[in-house]
Amino acid sequence: SGERPPAAEHLPPGMDSVGLIRSEYLLRERELFLTDPAMQDYISSYVSDLSSNGSLGDIWYRTTEVTTPEANTLSGVDRVFYEADFMKGRRGIRRARELPETFLLEMRLLAEIARDRPNLHVLVPFVRDLDDFRFAVEMFESVSWPNRFGTMIEIPSAVDDVSAFVEAGASNLLVGLNDLTGLITGTTREAGDMKHHPSVWRAIERVAEAAEGCEWGVAGDLTEGVLERARVS
Repeated sequence: SGERPPAAEHLPPGMDSVGLIRSEYLLRERELFLTDPAMQDYISSYVSDLSSNGSLGDIWYRTTEVTTPEANTLSGVDRVFYEADFMKGRRGIRRARELPETFLLEMRLLAEIARDRPNLHVLVPFVRDLDDFRFAVEMFESVSWPNRFGTMIEIPSAVDDVSAFVEAGASNLLVGLNDLTGLITGTTREAGDMKHHPSVWRAIERVAEAAEGCEWGVAGDLTEGVLERARVS
């Protein structure tokens, strides 16, 4: 976890899997957008090296999620947008739906690696509902994605569709507590104390109940207290 992703040979000791490669951190590292061939080479090399590490089990890659102001600063960006409320704007799958060719480019790159790496799986971010997720599934099918896939649960409306995500093929759900807490409680995502709010845990309980037969977990800036509560859930 961090602004500078560790190389495969410099992973922290004791790691047995990777719950989330946040691909936007790779873009920040090189200050390039996905459409730049040099960025594609970097992602391919990084993911290939990590997924070939014999000490690691499952590796989950999250497709790129950058806000529009950040995307605008990256060399090779496919389109410049201006948004007043960019934290609720063209992030994750929303940008992918508007500019699907870039998303397909990323998925083709990953699928080429995944065909030889059965431990490499993919998550899609900022999914609002089943319609968003079905779009992602169609994209996976179009590149013959060979391994598992799932979705982040970061928006309250997505909590309502958890069972539908599972029926549509999701084998992993990752609750993004930073965004989910902020959107449920109407506070900034930096308000860490709000992760203990009862409304947040009612949402997590609903995810746990609806995710029967599907792996699920939590992610975000988590204190030990939040982690312990999540274990109980």
